[in-house]
Amino acid sequence: MRKKISLTYKKIFIKLGMQKIGKKYRKLIRNKIERKKIKNKEFTILSNTCIGGIIYNDLGQRFLSPTINLYITPKDFVEFLENLDDYLSSEIEPVKSPLNYPIGKIRTRGVT
Repeated sequence: MRKKISLTYKKIFIKLGMQKIGKKYRKLIRNKIERKKIKNKEFTILSNTCIGGIIYNDLGQRFLSPTINLYITPKDFVEFLENLDDYLSSEIEPVKSPLNYPIGKIRTRGVT
């Protein structure tokens, strides 16, 4: 007959080692608690880095952000927020670059 093994979260964290505690804690405990708190399931996160996508993923929500997987410099991000409607209704123009990822530029009528 097998012995019943009871692992508490604390024991799991000890077995995983200190470096993995934050990630495992978020996955095993915190995300479940935070997901239960969400009342409005249709929300948009505006972020100038990929953190918005990480938050959506952690909360198990649909990605409803126009800024998912983008990097926008802080100065440009403030301008983007100040003129949000103009920027969201504009087309993105591709920019040639030697970098290994796509770069685009947005020009609006009201913003220069």
